[in-house]
Amino acid sequence: MDEWLAAASADVEVYAEAACEVSRWLADHDTPRQATAHLVEGLRSGASFTGLVR
Repeated sequence: MDEWLAAASADVEVYAEAACEVSRWLADHDTPRQATAHLVEGLRSGASFTGLVR
């Protein structure tokens, strides 16, 4: 997390790109609540974070 915060602080494009990724990920779900529930359920079942958000 510290590395990401340092990168985002040094270059606004890093933060902007991350925001776009989150926006696209949310758009793949009916609601933000559904997206979050899907993510939490997947993580609880042992799925990788990267696999769930790609």
